[in-house]
Amino acid sequence: MEFRADRWALLLIATGIIMMLMVTSDVLTTSAPWIIAIMMLVLGIWKRTSPYVTLYSDYFETKLAPAAGWHTVLYAEISRIEENGNNINIYYKKLNAAEGAAPKRIKLRLGELRETERSRFIDAFHARAPATVFATTA
Repeated sequence: MEFRADRWALLLIATGIIMMLMVTSDVLTTSAPWIIAIMMLVLGIWKRTSPYVTLYSDYFETKLAPAAGWHTVLYAEISRIEENGNNINIYYKKLNAAEGAAPKRIKLRLGELRETERSRFIDAFHARAPATVFATTA
């Protein structure tokens, strides 16, 4: 199952286009608006086309930012999952990690998902991850 963080993607694309139109009509004359407009367009298009989280039967993958690498985590590697409002914090330790290694954390922002997709994502994640790792905080 693929979930995309495209809730604000169209707004980013539209704002980037509007800024480019303003720059070309000499309303804004410095190079900073061009850079910001291009960054908004790239980020908006990336959010529309790239999956935020992909859930498989025994692992999940996530890419949190365009320049960041992929996180691939087996459900068996998860030590704790905290759900607090608009975020899910996933603590995991690779199976081949050193004995005393501290768990790593992935912070998934549910606000990035569309409202209709949030509950579907949480239900799918609950169905795949071990029930003993879930902890709800306020």
